[in-house]
Amino acid sequence: MGSHGGEHGAIKQGFYDDPTGVVDMSIVWLLPYNIMTGLSEAFFAVAKNEFFYCEFPKSMSSIATSIGQVGMSLSSLLASVILSAVDSLSRIGGKESWVSDNLNKGHYDYYFWFLAGLSTVNVLYYLFCSKSYGPFKSEFNEDNSDEREE
Repeated sequence: MGSHGGEHGAIKQGFYDDPTGVVDMSIVWLLPYNIMTGLSEAFFAVAKNEFFYCEFPKSMSSIATSIGQVGMSLSSLLASVILSAVDSLSRIGGKESWVSDNLNKGHYDYYFWFLAGLSTVNVLYYLFCSKSYGPFKSEFNEDNSDEREE
């Protein structure tokens, strides 16, 4: 399996100033991240489509799915903006960027902690929205049933 790698592994193996050096580290360290990412994307896609088709009027369900795809595109653009901003801001004062081309000098740990903080804010926002959400179907059906009775 080799050593745990990371910044300390690179320093111990003499690769601090060598961005092309290969640290003795197993690729197995990437499995949990990739498995969780794949599962979350798969579950999200199914849940999103189910939500659109169940909660939106029939005439809007395909439009909502398209808007969802536009949202995913915009989120990719936002991720690029965040990465560029972190790169620029972390270079202030002549420091090495958190997302340096030289992985051994950069601080990807800081960057991922920053992303974890953003994800935490996102989860809190999701919880707020989910508490505030009321199903469209039940309100729509109640409104229609009142009209039918009169």
